Amino acid sequence: MKKTFKIQPAGRHINSIGSDLIKDQYAALVELVKNSYDADATEVNIVFASTYDNESKEPNGISIEVIDNGHGMDYSTVTGIWMTPSTSDKLERKFSPKERPLQGRKGLGRYAVSMLGNEIILDTVKDKLKTVTYINWDDFERAEFLSDIEIEISNSKTDKADGTSVLIQGGKNYLEAWTEKEIKNLIFELKKLKSPDLEEEGITENLPFNIKLKFDESWYDDKYAGREEDIYQFPLFKNYHYRIWGCISKSGAATLKYHNSRINNSAEIIQKSIPIEDSDEYPGSINVDFRVFDRDSKSIQHLIDQGLKVSLSGEAIGKRQARQLLSVYNGIGVYRNKFRIRPLGDPGFDWLELDKDRVQNPSRRIGSDQVIGYVHVESEEKSGLEEKSARDGLRENRFYFGLKSVCAGVLQMLEERRYIYRTAVGLSRSKSGLQDKVDNLFKFESLKTDIVKILDELEINDDAKQEVVQLIELETRAKNELANDIQRIIAIYQGQATVGKIVDILLHEGRRSLNFFKSEAPRLRKKVEKIVEECPNLEAQKEVDYVKETSLIIEEETSNLSNLFARIDPLASRRAKRKDFNLKDCFSQAVAIFNTELKNSNILVINNISSDIKIHGWKADFSAAFVNLIDNSIYWMKKVNAERKIEIHSKEVSDELRLTYSDTGPGIPEELIESQVIFEPDFSTKIEGGMGLGLAIAGEAIQRNKGKLTVEIPEHDGAYFVITLNTGSNE
Repeated sequence: MKKTFKIQPAGRHINSIGSDLIKDQYAALVELVKNSYDADATEVNIVFASTYDNESKEPNGISIEVIDNGHGMDYSTVTGIWMTPSTSDKLERKFSPKERPLQGRKGLGRYAVSMLGNEIILDTVKDKLKTVTYINWDDFERAEFLSDIEIEISNSKTDKADGTSVLIQGGKNYLEAWTEKEIKNLIFELKKLKSPDLEEEGITENLPFNIKLKFDESWYDDKYAGREEDIYQFPLFKNYHYRIWGCISKSGAATLKYHNSRINNSAEIIQKSIPIEDSDEYPGSINVDFRVFDRDSKSIQHLIDQGLKVSLSGEAIGKRQARQLLSVYNGIGVYRNKFRIRPLGDPGFDWLELDKDRVQNPSRRIGSDQVIGYVHVESEEKSGLEEKSARDGLRENRFYFGLKSVCAGVLQMLEERRYIYRTAVGLSRSKSGLQDKVDNLFKFESLKTDIVKILDELEINDDAKQEVVQLIELETRAKNELANDIQRIIAIYQGQATVGKIVDILLHEGRRSLNFFKSEAPRLRKKVEKIVEECPNLEAQKEVDYVKETSLIIEEETSNLSNLFARIDPLASRRAKRKDFNLKDCFSQAVAIFNTELKNSNILVINNISSDIKIHGWKADFSAAFVNLIDNSIYWMKKVNAERKIEIHSKEVSDELRLTYSDTGPGIPEELIESQVIFEPDFSTKIEGGMGLGLAIAGEAIQRNKGKLTVEIPEHDGAYFVITLNTGSNE
């Protein structure tokens, strides 16, 4: 016999979806402030007061009242909507009567107030009718079922204006939760609640919304008793070093502006598409504004000289205070309908993982304490970005990861331009030209000239001068030998940086064969044992055939492994002497390392190096250069849906050989081509996994062979590299 039952929520269910769900007491108050905003209020007052024991006169309780001048609620709204958990009212309405986008969507926030006190009195007026509701949250803990609880609600006429008051009362334990630190945190949270002041962008609100925090004279802490504070949202600092701002469409097309405050007329318009990972989704249309600061001493002084002041007092500050200011106000907040989604944007909550990336690449990446900014996102329906019921961020779905990718892409544009500027003016320590630095380390020509000049002034005879010059030349030759040793060691270390790629390929392609050996070897042994036991039996012929077939497969897989190791062998870290080698074959061997990945990615490689070109040099250097170029091309061409192709051509003119290497990827920004900054160690335009070593290694490898690797502006889309080699001498 079938029976039907109705779910009866337990009384304590209200706490489960209220105080137990919300992260902290600030979030509980923020929910009430949002409700006032949804009610079209222009003002909301939060009033703290203490209660005292009549005999001891010691503080023994707290009252918090949130008062607004919104449109209020009538009796039917209180009983039919406000009293209904998880109501869909705001979800369906979406906008208030005065066209404000509604903040509340889940119908749970008002139940979080139970963490602020155990009693609540709702007093709301609409159209001269007042509705008063009294709730004791302790009743919910004691009741077996929600249906057992009776709520007191009264309705009467009044002359009061429309509006709502929520009075929360609690005992001493609720009072003690509000320490000086907690009050400061509350003020901080309220100031960051609304999006920054955007008046400078020409964006103003039609309907103001002002928040005031008050502490009654009865408040137990004399520091705050009687104090009132208007809550102004934090302005975005007008003083910054670098800024990038604009909008990104729901398809990833960005229209941005970039500005470097230390360069006159440096404003730049950027229009490009921002890629995301295949598993992610673009989070609808977003608006961004990121302001970045350098934190070295000179840069901090620049901010102060430009007028950086304490936010509210307007007082001038020193370097130490400036750093503290940046440490407090940093972070990238995410805002929806002009309200922040906590805790995104809190100092220390590095949701974009900027600090993690900076550890990997400190000379180029910015840290979370160097940026102040915001991201405006659309509604859940348009963006796919869902706020958690606990009000502690966004659900980590594919739209959230898409948002992270888009923001990282925008910041990357700023980081690239910042790096170029800092390198050009000497704010970043350049690590390029390692070969030149080693070569210059032991050059004594200028020293020899200066010494000869001094000897002439001292009228030293020619024989003595010649002896001194010979000593310098002997020392030069000795030091040049030492320089060669240093270059050899550097080459070995740079070769080690390529090992990671080699190991990945080795594991990927080698594991398949090894797994076969691991699974088939025991079976083969058992089959052989069976043959030995059943040799007289003709049925054993099937087992013999199996052994033969398996042996053939093992032989084939062994050959595959042998070929794989042969392809990798040229990139081994051992350092042989320079010798003649065929350049076309060298490139083909580099391509062979990526055969599987090239095939899977549908990438065509065209090797048009003349087959009769021989180079005298270190083959391992050219292999390393080719491997890094191909690896970069594969990474970037996976980002495009067009034809995927790599081409290399050779051209000999007099004593110069010119190799042109190109791909059909998204290409390299023109400003990076002009600065050649992509060859700097630690510089990478890859959003994820970029170490900034590949092209630096390739450039140094070619330079060791008296050549040069550059990047040029291509005639068509894609990257275009040129290797120039002097073939006039084998020395």
